[in-house]
Amino acid sequence: MKVFFIIFIVMFSVNVYAEVKTIDCSVNTMVEFGISGAYIKHIKQEQGEDAFYTIADDQNNYSSNALSYAEQNKIKMIYVNLYEIDTVVFKNAKQELKVPTEGNDWTIWLCGKGKEPKKSMIIDAVENAQKYF
Repeated sequence: MKVFFIIFIVMFSVNVYAEVKTIDCSVNTMVEFGISGAYIKHIKQEQGEDAFYTIADDQNNYSSNALSYAEQNKIKMIYVNLYEIDTVVFKNAKQELKVPTEGNDWTIWLCGKGKEPKKSMIIDAVENAQKYF
């Protein structure tokens, strides 16, 4: 009975308190949102498992290109794990923009001092970062 109770508590206490991640936009930053389990399931159902792995491989390539661009241009790069974070707050001086992680799978948000945060699909991240920064 104790084992059942412990398992019950653990199962229902996981991710009860989802975290909020605050991003300091006074520094040029690229924030990569990961991928949720629901999105993975959706792609696999819609396009099949093999197609998912092809898409994921392409996304990893775009992510790597974005990271390389950020490193070359001294832009801070932050990864948001959608299993741990449910909201990202972009903070710039006295303004805040709250962005839910839901619906932002495989995106990169750009933020910098005095600029509005901007959403980019990961495929266009480097091109959009070149224009933004």
